[in-house]
Amino acid sequence: MAASNAQNPRTMAARFAPRGLWSLVFLCIGLWCFAPVQPSFAAASGQDSSDFSRSNESQASADSQEGEFQDDMDTMFDAREFAVDTFAWDNWKINSGHFESDKWADTARIALVDSSAGQFYVHPFRNVVTSDFGLRHWLWHKGVDIRLAKGDTVRAAFDGIVRVTKKDRRGYGNVVVIRHPCGLETIYGHLSRVCAACNAKVKAGDVIGLGGSTGRSTGCHLHFEMRYYGEPFDPNCIIDFEAYGLRSDTLVLTRGNFNYLAELRKEQWHTVHKGETLGHIALRYHTSIKNICLLNHLTPRSLLGVGRKLLVSGKLPGPSRSSFAPAQKAVSERS
Repeated sequence: MAASNAQNPRTMAARFAPRGLWSLVFLCIGLWCFAPVQPSFAAASGQDSSDFSRSNESQASADSQEGEFQDDMDTMFDAREFAVDTFAWDNWKINSGHFESDKWADTARIALVDSSAGQFYVHPFRNVVTSDFGLRHWLWHKGVDIRLAKGDTVRAAFDGIVRVTKKDRRGYGNVVVIRHPCGLETIYGHLSRVCAACNAKVKAGDVIGLGGSTGRSTGCHLHFEMRYYGEPFDPNCIIDFEAYGLRSDTLVLTRGNFNYLAELRKEQWHTVHKGETLGHIALRYHTSIKNICLLNHLTPRSLLGVGRKLLVSGKLPGPSRSSFAPAQKAVSERS
């Protein structure tokens, strides 16, 4: 019986209820003395082989499930077609994962059009661009806004598998995320209605939603994004939004397409609360009123609206453009 109590300190605590302060002190010492010592996973020599076995079995099970899921995705396409990578696959999170673009030294070449395999591009919706990729209202807009009317048909740009369909009230509104080959994804936001289902195969040109103004939007438009393994890049590098077609059949990406992210992640933002002044904010972030004004195009007497976001440190990069002509800009909406 004594041995049993020694191995189970909670039994001791129940049988010898503390009476007064000294009893509580002795009880705590007893619990500490008899508490079982957990093996350290850092020291291989002191770890029980059964722990290794359970860990290996758990990892093997996870790898097996991931492999089966990838195999299921592969069977959705003909052998002549491409395979869809299930990297960070999640049917709920729009931002399900990303790669370290600042350390990337490779060049990705992704074939987007192959007539022999029946792979084509279809423009999501043919109309003018109202807000382009890049700096907008002192914030970075990571997509391209295309004007449309409520109920207009929005189509999948490429073949792929639908990863997400949801209603994001604070941002994209009714949104569809489609996974394409080699970690490429396209996002279609602010839809009035979603016409696609999760984990369903779609072809370029299939209707995946109807135009609208849901979520964080001030007017009907389509917010269109392109991402590579979770990181947004400028769609203008591959899509001609004036000609409604591709600039090339092959998408080429390097670290240069993601340089803006390194600068954005160095920035520090502050959301204005009721009663705050530029002086309060400058004092909190160990900066000056002049610096905050320069970063946000303000004057020391500017009125601060509650909820406004102010850049308090860092430097916003200018829009990065290659040799292609920028799409038409007419900032009238936001996403």
